Amino acid sequence: MVINYYVLKFSKTFLVKKGLFIALLGTVGLIIAAVSNSMTGMIIATFFTFWGLNITLPITLELALVGYENIIGTASGLFSFLYYLVISFFTYLMSLLHSGSIISLPIYVATLVILMLIAYSIEVRSARK
Repeated sequence: MVINYYVLKFSKTFLVKKGLFIALLGTVGLIIAAVSNSMTGMIIATFFTFWGLNITLPITLELALVGYENIIGTASGLFSFLYYLVISFFTYLMSLLHSGSIISLPIYVATLVILMLIAYSIEVRSARK
């Protein structure tokens, strides 16, 4: 995995931040490609969106379980249950918001990435105190 190489060179919080910015650039590209009706743009922007999220999510999930090493089985089981519950909720929410337009998903994903960036900023600030 490429992320394993980067974790050795950079801090995990730096990689999470960069992954979120890559995902944000990808979602902005998705919105532009959807508005301009560019299939090639959609494919490239989708790649960047998921590349950024695939940098961010594994590190975030690993950091969420720090401090629970002595009960890792129970902690990871509960965490996985809650993770998939949240994913199911956001998938259901997208099904309610979907209007048949190609622009719905890019705006929805951009909103989620912006919320993740806000949560990241709040967490980093509170960790510094």
